[in-house]
Amino acid sequence: MRRWRTPPHENNGMGCRRGRRDRPVRHPMPTIFEGERQPTQSGEWDERMKRTISIFGIIIVLIFVGWLKLNGKDKNEVAAQSPPKNGKEKKEEVVPVRVATAELQTMARTVDVTGTITARREVSVASEITGKVVFVGAEEGDRVMTGQVLVRLDDREARSQVARAEAAMAQAKFKVAGAEASSKLTMEQVDSDVSAAEVALQSAKSRVQELEHALKLTEEQVSHQITQAEKELEAAKENLRLLQAGARAQEIAQAAAAVDAAAADIRQSEANVQQAEADEEQAQIEYNRVQELFSRGFAPQQQVDTAKTRLTNAKARVAANKARLETVKTQLKQAQERLSLLKEGARPEEIAIAKARAAAAEAALSEARARRKQVDVRRQELESARIDVRQQEESLNSAKLNRGKAQVSQQEIAALRSSVRQAEAELNLARQTLRHCTITAPLPGLISKRIVEPGEVIAPGAPLLKIVSSDVVFFAAEVPERDIPNVHLGQSVEVEVDALPNEKLRGTVVEMLPSTDLASRRFIANVALPNRDGKLREGMFARGRILVEREAHVVLVPLDAVVRREGKEFIAVVKPNNEVEIRPVKLGASHEEKVVVLEGITAGEVVVTAGASQLKEKSKVEVVK
Repeated sequence: MRRWRTPPHENNGMGCRRGRRDRPVRHPMPTIFEGERQPTQSGEWDERMKRTISIFGIIIVLIFVGWLKLNGKDKNEVAAQSPPKNGKEKKEEVVPVRVATAELQTMARTVDVTGTITARREVSVASEITGKVVFVGAEEGDRVMTGQVLVRLDDREARSQVARAEAAMAQAKFKVAGAEASSKLTMEQVDSDVSAAEVALQSAKSRVQELEHALKLTEEQVSHQITQAEKELEAAKENLRLLQAGARAQEIAQAAAAVDAAAADIRQSEANVQQAEADEEQAQIEYNRVQELFSRGFAPQQQVDTAKTRLTNAKARVAANKARLETVKTQLKQAQERLSLLKEGARPEEIAIAKARAAAAEAALSEARARRKQVDVRRQELESARIDVRQQEESLNSAKLNRGKAQVSQQEIAALRSSVRQAEAELNLARQTLRHCTITAPLPGLISKRIVEPGEVIAPGAPLLKIVSSDVVFFAAEVPERDIPNVHLGQSVEVEVDALPNEKLRGTVVEMLPSTDLASRRFIANVALPNRDGKLREGMFARGRILVEREAHVVLVPLDAVVRREGKEFIAVVKPNNEVEIRPVKLGASHEEKVVVLEGITAGEVVVTAGASQLKEKSKVEVVK
């Protein structure tokens, strides 16, 4: 058998396919070697060797390229699967949480109690405060109805406290309103307010000046009218005396001088009238000009009022001067008549006329003196104008103070709102004290005993009257020791009786027993219940809920939202970007799995109720149902 062998000068694998171990493979090409035979032609051998070497080189290159690709892919996969060494590319952790919204609600605090229905027929009426009795409205044996006034205490101090609390409340609200308004002010608005206040102040001062001038003018007019009336009366009396006694040469000379003086007064009065009319015309022109500017929006109302006041005063001066002119003319006529009478002598009818003129002069003097009331009116107007000046000065000072207060911080506004709540609480307490000054019948019945009389000073809880009722039963409610300070007479109680499962009864706390059950540490509060239909029987078991406090407009959050760290309370607030803000809070009363937040949270904010213990400031969260 003939075997194929590789020539000694060739590398292994050249010129043959050695894919299988010792198995000879027939080469597709023509036989190169046969046994140990050498080729017959050297050129043909060289050509075949070149082709073989080229094919082998291509195979080697392809194998190497495949190895490089495979090795690079493995490294990339390893690099992709290995964690980063420095930790900077680590994805931020998101914490799943449950949330709730802070709500603005009315908080009603109640005390849950249980007890037994009793058939006691007599209750004691007592006061919740110390006070002096001023009225007792029932005698022994009188029948009273629920709500009827039985005793009144002296409420003057209580009313004063309510008035002071209302004033403090109004002041606190005014400060809040001012702070909120100031937070929205701009410098342009502040400057506008200052300018308006300056114009108003100037207008008020101008009005004061005008009224001062008018007061002086009125005083002069009234004084002149009184003086003139006195002179006329004196002249009329003198004229009557002369007519009755006859005239002398000296008197005739004096009468002639009086005529000359009256003529001179007429000339001066006519000049004054002309000047006053000129001033009135000028004031009218100025008023028309200002009115036209005001209608176009170029002048303030204060300037129109000032011009109108000046025009009114000018017209008054014209009227006063014309009146004085008429008075002087009358004086001239009287002086001329007197001179004529002195020269001619008096007749009986002239004496009668003189007497009538004297009487008219007396009446004119009385009327002139009565006009002094006009001076008082002018003075009141002047005082009002001066008060207006002071108010405008205060407004101007306030406007100037606002220059540096274009915005008020939210913390200051929150503090002011807190003061409003405090003032409201004090007002409610004062009103409650005032209500306690009026003691009413808690149930209908008969007065079995009257213990108090007007003038006595009573202490809280001391019995004043006793009422016996036949259509009322009592719920002896067992109040825990911790809730005793919160339970008072007159509080409303909702009662459910097991024997009447579909009915809810409404009663009132009418008595607090001073003793307690030592075993259970519970006190007894007697609650009056209506029983006109007789359904309630003694010994029935009942449950009640005493309304001890109702607080309106408080922020409520679930109790689960509160986190306690190092003795302090915090709440996690979720921002719109799902970041958390850890806020310290001040808490109030709690009821039915909710708690009042006094400071730190506002209504509408989203708070974390589950998962808050794992959160830090600015932690990212995901809200889950």
